Amino acid sequence: MSETELAERLGVKKSYLNAISSGKKNVTISQLERIAETLNMTLNISFDKNK
Repeated sequence: MSETELAERLGVKKSYLNAISSGKKNVTISQLERIAETLNMTLNISFDKNK
């Protein structure tokens, strides 16, 4: 899937998606879940208290 198509499916601008992928914008867990769902992927998040 192209970045343009992903942006369209998510209902966001391609520039916003670019900003997320380049680390210029922060993303919430719910946004990550939506992206993963759109890509038919599972999102697994873990937090390491030692870091």
